[in-house]
This record gives sequence, structure tokens and C-alpha cells, in this order.
Amino acid sequence: MSDAAIDPRERLHAERPIVVGADGSAEAARGVVFAADLARRLGSRLVVVHALGLTNSALGWQAGHDAMRAEAERHLAGPDGDWLDVVGEEPLDIETRVVDGNASLVLLRVADDVEAGFVVVGSHGAGDADAPLLGSTSHHVVRHSRHPVIVVPPADNHRHQRAGAGAAHG
Repeated sequence: MSDAAIDPRERLHAERPIVVGADGSAEAARGVVFAADLARRLGSRLVVVHALGLTNSALGWQAGHDAMRAEAERHLAGPDGDWLDVVGEEPLDIETRVVDGNASLVLLRVADDVEAGFVVVGSHGAGDADAPLLGSTSHHVVRHSRHPVIVVPPADNHRHQRAGAGAAHG
């Protein structure tokens, strides 16, 4: 069967959920905006995921962890969740998850669990701003995902140029 005989929506994994990571960073917000737009265009559900790593706290591990979970859930809660303000007013089927674990492993696991059509990540998250091209989470997801991955670049592409890339020009 030739590619011409395959419905283009099938090739694009249409109607399968779009998984995106959210951590409160500007880069993650760009990923959420892109993923929401893609989900609307494909008629897909948007699964917004926040990973809770292991935490230490003056209140004790469990108390700190519970507080961080409650804070993340508040940021993702319904239309008033500030991490979801960026998705706009148009109707969209959104599921949110706060999951314990390493961000890249959590995104990969959720993508497998929901049989994602795409995984969307910002090029850098809250802890990766100084990485040259890709942050550790996006790099790991790209290398290990069984689903198509879309990496959304930063708003200021020039901020993350390879070392020396600008030296030849000036």
C-alpha cells in the first residue's frame, strides 16, 4: 500500500491523546500552547503532566511532598489553574496529572499509558535554562520515546545557540 492510500490523519496519529509536560517555566508554557493547538486541530485529548521528583523539606519528606503535590494540583486545577491559562478559551478536552518521579520517565510512562499520538516538550524546563540546545528532560524524551516527540523551541532561539556558533559571524 502506498503512502498516498493512507489517510493523512492516520499518519499524524490523529485523535490519540497529546501528552505535554508542565512545570511552570516559560518554555513549558510554550509547549502547552503548542500542544493545546495541536490537540484542537486533531480533535485529541490533551494530557498535561507535572512530575514531582523526590523532595527534602524542613517539614519532613512526606509533608514537603504533600505540599508540593497540592501546589502542583492547584496550578493545574481546571480553567483557573495558572499553568493552563495559556490554552485559551476554545473548548478542549484536558486531563491533568501530577505524578511522582523523574520528569522524563514520567512523561514517557504517561505517553505509553495513554497511547499518545504525540509527546510535546519545551526545549528546556525550569531547571535546564543553561543547557545549550536541549535540556535533560527533552533530550531524554526524544531519545527514549516510542511515540513521536515535538520539541518546542524557546521564544528567544538565539539564547540557546551552540557554543561558538555566533563567533564566526562577528
